[in-house]
Amino acid sequence: DVKGNKTVSSLTVLAKGKTHAGQPLSSAILNEDLKRLYGLGYFTDVRIEQEDYLEGVKVIFVVVEKPVLSEIKIEGNHKIAKDTIKKEMQSSVGDFVDQKRVRDDVEAVKKLYEKKGFSEAKIDNSLDVNSDTHQAVLRVIIDEGTKVRLRDIHVAGNPSLKTGDILGKIKTKKMEWWGWFHSGYLNEEDLSEDIERIKAFYDENGFSDVEVTTDTQPFVGKDSGDIILKITINEGKKYLVGVVQLKGNSEIVSDEILKAIQMTKEKPFSRRGLRLDVANIQDLYFEKGYLSAQIRSESVYNETTDH
Repeated sequence: DVKGNKTVSSLTVLAKGKTHAGQPLSSAILNEDLKRLYGLGYFTDVRIEQEDYLEGVKVIFVVVEKPVLSEIKIEGNHKIAKDTIKKEMQSSVGDFVDQKRVRDDVEAVKKLYEKKGFSEAKIDNSLDVNSDTHQAVLRVIIDEGTKVRLRDIHVAGNPSLKTGDILGKIKTKKMEWWGWFHSGYLNEEDLSEDIERIKAFYDENGFSDVEVTTDTQPFVGKDSGDIILKITINEGKKYLVGVVQLKGNSEIVSDEILKAIQMTKEKPFSRRGLRLDVANIQDLYFEKGYLSAQIRSESVYNETTDH
């Protein structure tokens, strides 16, 4: 039997279980039934009760259903339309309320506002549940904050690489109205990726230990709320390639292998370059029919030669 269900039919609950009348009772199967019912995503709680029945035992699945979403209200939005916001959300009217999905929806709306230049926007939510109808209204509460534009980007701590080359590697751009138009919105996700792009650029130039941090400061001007992005770089040590040694190449001569690699002596050492050289050597062996050849690399810093 099933108790506590209001929206989900008893037939649906019983169909998911493998405990059936007339069969021996198994605690292992009952535990599996519990997992299957939780897996439906319809219930906040499921428990099993047993009571004597005729010459056997009556099994009762007692469920507590999640509330059904009857309405989604968007509040506090002035710059972005409600329909645009709802398109970013996974929750839909008629669905059982899923708290993880609601959290994902809040994050999706937050990212939407960031893309539109509202990096200071705050998104909250509340759930109003009617205990009589067991239906819920989801309220998405928005504080749009001030629309922020990026007026300039300052790079510090980069004596080895040109600022223009660094800025050319990143997606974040300052506001510009001429030439190539840039809105100048600051997107936290893009900024995180830009840090990795700068690190990769430095790695290609031999700075494997580089550290990159970012900060913002108010732009002093007529447009209040605009900011300046500061990128601070700690370049660390520059590593150069010293001696290149090959071992285990009995079938292909060293000179031919060395022609396949890009990181030769006195060139900047990089992790990405090492991976590419390993792939080039692997390709060379494949071309010559050695399909099972395995290439491994090892790099050792020599303090004496500084390479």
